[in-house]
Amino acid sequence: MALDESEDCLKLNVWTPGLKDGKKRPVMVWLHGGGLWRGSVAGAWQSGEHLSRRGDVVMVSPNHRLHVLAYNYLEGLGDANFTGSGNAGMLDLILALQWVRDNIEEFGGDPANVTIFGQSGGGQKVSLLMTLPAGKGLFHRAIIQSGPAPITIEPDYAMALTHQLLAKLGLDAGSARRIQEVPPQTLMRAYYEMFHASGGFGVLGIIQGFSPVVDGSVLPHQPFWNGASRISKDVPLLIGSTRTEMTEYTLQGDPKAYLLDWAGIEQKLAALFKDDASAILAEFRANHPRAQPWEVYSLILSDWPTRIFSIKIAEEQSRLRAAPVHMYRMDWRTPVHDGLLMSPHAVDIAFVLDTVEANVESNGGGPEPRLMVNQMSEVWLAFARSGNPQIDSLPQWPAYDEHRRATMLFNLQSLVAFDPDAGDRKILQAGMNRYRVVARGSDIPV
Repeated sequence: MALDESEDCLKLNVWTPGLKDGKKRPVMVWLHGGGLWRGSVAGAWQSGEHLSRRGDVVMVSPNHRLHVLAYNYLEGLGDANFTGSGNAGMLDLILALQWVRDNIEEFGGDPANVTIFGQSGGGQKVSLLMTLPAGKGLFHRAIIQSGPAPITIEPDYAMALTHQLLAKLGLDAGSARRIQEVPPQTLMRAYYEMFHASGGFGVLGIIQGFSPVVDGSVLPHQPFWNGASRISKDVPLLIGSTRTEMTEYTLQGDPKAYLLDWAGIEQKLAALFKDDASAILAEFRANHPRAQPWEVYSLILSDWPTRIFSIKIAEEQSRLRAAPVHMYRMDWRTPVHDGLLMSPHAVDIAFVLDTVEANVESNGGGPEPRLMVNQMSEVWLAFARSGNPQIDSLPQWPAYDEHRRATMLFNLQSLVAFDPDAGDRKILQAGMNRYRVVARGSDIPV
């Protein structure tokens, strides 16, 4: 793991079709992925140039502090000087949004029409911002792509991490202020030792490690686990995932995973679902009779937790009955890696940002990715303008609710399905409180 990261990261990029021209363009603030521990807004595949020109919008992409530099719960030691330290990275994003509010008119943008959107860890940040009192009024629409965060870590777990870090640095609670004198590389080395010892960032959709903390003030309660916050009740939400989120990650961990038979898959699933593994596999096999073992395995790992957590957020936000929620799933299959990846995590970023030519290694290039751009980027732009994702080239797309569960399935021929793969959803939701989520200090049911 590289140690060349820096605290000097509070910068942002702006793309606009016109400066000081008096126009009131929609503003789209892109939050990068990488969980809450890595990444930046760098790279041509995340450029806002094409989307800005395509939709006559202003796009902003901020960098901010991550991992131990952003979410070290030192305030739990009782020192008022560290108030908010457990959520410093989120407060960085609040500062970025305040900058947008105060300055974006100079760039031809409308501070009263701001959309926050992000994929993976960026979607988690959107989920959390919807709960922060400090974020109220700073954004007006929200998009969560393959990064639902209905739950985050709580103080006991955060404090355990902080004490472990201090011990590695030779400090105790009484000398915690001296952590500010520790050279950044020394701090990062200690952090990465803890990171690797814990097994890394874990499963997509599960927040763990140095992450935003339910501290009772900056983040007063869990984002969506016990209901949606009324702070963002008037914010329209677009939320969804890809059909097989975990394929690339699964193959990185086990390059031969696509060769597993049904027995091998059940054995793998037992580590996650315990006694439910057999019933879950049987349900998915029955619901997808033509699918081979690798596809069924990928669907299960992608639905839990990414798709199920996305549905959880959609349900809770729609229950407020104050702003519409629209649900989607991206089903297009990439041909790369002999088609083994199917519809992997992050392949849709280039469709949204209109950067497929900068990401050919993931989408294969050619006319199909361009067709996906013509759908998804236009939907995102329409949503940023009005809070309604409907575009003329797509079927009628009703808002999401628990009764009809309308879901846009993006593909070469996109369609709206009502409660797609309902059996898959029901069996995973039925056991959701039994599956393990890191939140309160150990691997316990929540």
